[in-house]
Amino acid sequence: MALISNGTSIVSGGGLASGIGGKVIQVQYAQFNGAYSFDGDWHNTALSDSITPTSSSNKIIIQMFLGRVAHHGNNSMMFRLRRGTTLINVGTQIDSRQRVTGALMRVTDDTNHTQGMLGMTFIDAPSTTSATTYTLQARKEGGGSWYLNRSQNFQNTSNEYGGVGSSFMYLMEVAI
Repeated sequence: MALISNGTSIVSGGGLASGIGGKVIQVQYAQFNGAYSFDGDWHNTALSDSITPTSSSNKIIIQMFLGRVAHHGNNSMMFRLRRGTTLINVGTQIDSRQRVTGALMRVTDDTNHTQGMLGMTFIDAPSTTSATTYTLQARKEGGGSWYLNRSQNFQNTSNEYGGVGSSFMYLMEVAI
């Protein structure tokens, strides 16, 4: 199947015969190259995009990659995925614990910071033909700070650990 870019989205240029499931109908793409710091309660990240399904029976594949996640201090970083105002792909509520899609926790070491990457893929069934927005949210628990697309020592640009990353999100409508 050929995919053709029209500027901000990628559209299908052909593919499987009619009636055969699995055909990619459309793809939306969001990329965030800037650096962002998180603290406290839930925040929307720059990874957010909308897609308008062509059929209410089609599925949306959400694929995300956080190019660099780093922290400094004794804390953990939690992520959750939203479709509009609805949490999706999160755990079942237990007591007052946060319902999350994923989390990263500080690994105790001499330097008191952790750095890494995080990828996620999820298939959603929005059951609509209305514009649907997907957003990745983040929350920090504990002391210190968490950073997206940058290292914890961002101010020291001469340090090899001071590199910056890129994060992205794909939304793919698939005919079922």
